[in-house]
Amino acid sequence: MRSDGVQTDAPCPGREAGDAGRHELPHADNPAARDEDLLLNPEHLAEISELAAVRPELPQQLIALFAECMEEYLAACERAPDHRTLALTVHRIAGSAGSLGAPRLRALAETLATGLSHGPVEPAVTQSLAALRTTIADTIATYHQWLEDSL
Repeated sequence: MRSDGVQTDAPCPGREAGDAGRHELPHADNPAARDEDLLLNPEHLAEISELAAVRPELPQQLIALFAECMEEYLAACERAPDHRTLALTVHRIAGSAGSLGAPRLRALAETLATGLSHGPVEPAVTQSLAALRTTIADTIATYHQWLEDSL
């Protein structure tokens, strides 16, 4: 665990230490890490932690609301009637991810939304949506692990 309370070596529930798919939080002292490479931004996590001083349940509620919105957005993606509607929904995912400090999810969603804005859905977009779904699941799992470890 780092001095800021972010655990970097704990596996996600259901995974063993050393698993290739383990959810790791970024090391703040890694200058080579680009923002979009980070699953969760440590500065945003610190801000979310500060909310607990005001109301202890706020961080958990915020993460629960984020997870609920992501489920709704994914359902909306599945039933989008056209590429424009799909692009708008994916753009909302990007905005929510950016607001809550999930840069990898934000970057992936922004890239996908930009691609969708240029034309109809192609097979590559379907693969990108699958990657988006996986990244959302990984992000939510990592938020939950962070909540367990730090608050």
